[in-house]
Amino acid sequence: LNARIRSATGFPWISIKGRDDSLLSVDEGFRLLYGGIDSDSILKRTRDPFTLAANVVRRMSHEMACLLVPQDMAWNDSADRRYLGLIQDISVPLNDAGKAINQEAIESTIIGLHKGLLNEDIVVGSKAYQETYDLFVEVWQSGQALLAAGTEATSLPAQCRATKDYSTGKLFALSQFPDRSPVKQDAKYVLRAWMSVVSYLLSDAGFLMQ
Repeated sequence: LNARIRSATGFPWISIKGRDDSLLSVDEGFRLLYGGIDSDSILKRTRDPFTLAANVVRRMSHEMACLLVPQDMAWNDSADRRYLGLIQDISVPLNDAGKAINQEAIESTIIGLHKGLLNEDIVVGSKAYQETYDLFVEVWQSGQALLAAGTEATSLPAQCRATKDYSTGKLFALSQFPDRSPVKQDAKYVLRAWMSVVSYLLSDAGFLMQ
């Protein structure tokens, strides 16, 4: 699973800078909590799903979605993005009249995420597509209501902002990273809606149990 996370997202799952990947570290990570061994007192891997492992998956999917979406959007040239090349932070699914808009970009992005994360070929109108699309719209609509009520900020939570290169830790600055810009705002709740989609797919059995 650790290797799959790196391959599918382009990033390792590391919650604390400088430590080992979260699924491999015995002392600080989730290796034993996810059913791994320490070659000492625990010698047999746990293959069957259990509650604690499910909670590890929930945390992983949330944190990796929080990382992947803003980091992908940080690329100035949309062609450099891994999954969100057709998306802008204003690419909402419905207009004020409730009519579907930006459908081609949203459809292609959902199809690409299913392929890249689950190695699953889906088509518009399929059950898998519709469930993902409905989740995206539902979270976006909930976010719109929260923004309107003033209970949610237009800025991303600090831990979900893309302000520096993940591998080097250096801040995005024109002199060092002319191809990337910081991503801190989500005024339309679009990026957070895509995070929910990525989290949903990363916690799918098709990703976890291949």
